[in-house]
Formats: sequence, C-alpha cells, structure tokens
Amino acid sequence: MNLYDATASIYDKRYSIIQCRKYEYVGGSPNRQDTVLDVGCGTGLLFHGFGHNIGSIVGVDLSIKMLRVGLRNLRRSTLRADFLRADADSLPFRDKTFTRVTSITVLQNMPEPSSTIKEIARVTSVGGQVALTCLKKKHDLLSLKRSILSSATGLNITSEWDSGEEDIGVGTTKLI
Repeated sequence: MNLYDATASIYDKRYSIIQCRKYEYVGGSPNRQDTVLDVGCGTGLLFHGFGHNIGSIVGVDLSIKMLRVGLRNLRRSTLRADFLRADADSLPFRDKTFTRVTSITVLQNMPEPSSTIKEIARVTSVGGQVALTCLKKKHDLLSLKRSILSSATGLNITSEWDSGEEDIGVGTTKLI
C-alpha cells in the first residue's frame, strides 16, 4: 500500500499504456445488466476501457492516494463509477453481488493468493465472469491455476493467457 500511495500521482503516466493492454486480454465488454467489481482498481484505468454501457461499476483498493487520483480522473469524465477503500481479502459486499469481477496485477501482492481468490469468488454471482492476472516474476500460469483450484471456489477456468509482457492471467466462470 505504501508503494502505491507513494506513486499515485505518477501512476497513470507511468503505467496506463501497459495496464490498458492488460485490460484488452481480460476481454469482453460488460453490458447494462452487468455489475462489475475491480479488485485492486488503483486509479480506475479499467473503468474507462469498459465505457458507458454498463450497469454499475465499483472499484476497491487499499491505497487511499490511488483512489483519490481515480476520483479526480472520474470527475473529468462522464463515466459513472464508485470507489471504495477495502482489503481484497475482506470485501465489504454480500455473497454473489457482481456478475463480473476483475483483479489485474494484484495477486502477487497478497499474502495468500488463494484466500484472495476465494473472497473474489464469494462476491461473484453464479455464472459470473472473473478475470485474474499476476506478475510473471512472482507466479507462473501453473501456480495461478493451482491457487484457483486450491481455493475450492467453484471457479471454472475458461481461458488463460500470457501477455508477452509482465503478466499472465486466466478467465473463469463461477459454476456454483
């Protein structure tokens, strides 16, 4: 959190291009029926990639400074979204609240990634889509898939990818 607080003012300038490319891998555009949660949303770069045709979008992050930058960015746009300071391992939402959940380049920062995945799955509705990525220098694709399987969440891996850059990721559907 301290690192992200310290870099919040320059984050978008430094990382927006690479982050936007990661969001392309996440794939699929939400629609008006979707409720979207971005876990570890940072400055909300993902929100702008989804556009305006979306039911609701919420971003959570522990870094208050990243969230403040995100709010400033949001005020300059016509996009509607909500930011909330929250821990990815203890999300303040009811079970099965969101139809789409993303967590981009977050799991490598978590003390126990399978616990974080379990919490993400808890707030995802049955049939909901989850996209998870992490830095290759911390986890490989096999370890990410093992974390998903060991979390016993009902998440079914439907796609996997390697960005060719710094991240690897998976797409899942929640079956139960």
